[in-house]
Amino acid sequence: MSEYSPPKESLNYSKTLPIAEIEILDNNTIKKKWLGIYNRRTKKTEEIPGFFNWYDKECDKMKRIE
Repeated sequence: MSEYSPPKESLNYSKTLPIAEIEILDNNTIKKKWLGIYNRRTKKTEEIPGFFNWYDKECDKMKRIE
């Protein structure tokens, strides 16, 4: 993987709005949903391919912390 460079718009990204949701369905099952990153300048939710997304191959391990 090449060296990471933040997107030019990163200064406009919201630091308070959620980027993903996790719902615990039962003790062994979760439901995950990627929402995206909200850009305050454009007032749109964006995806940043290759760095900020939530696909099973990049995010397949989760640990329940109580």
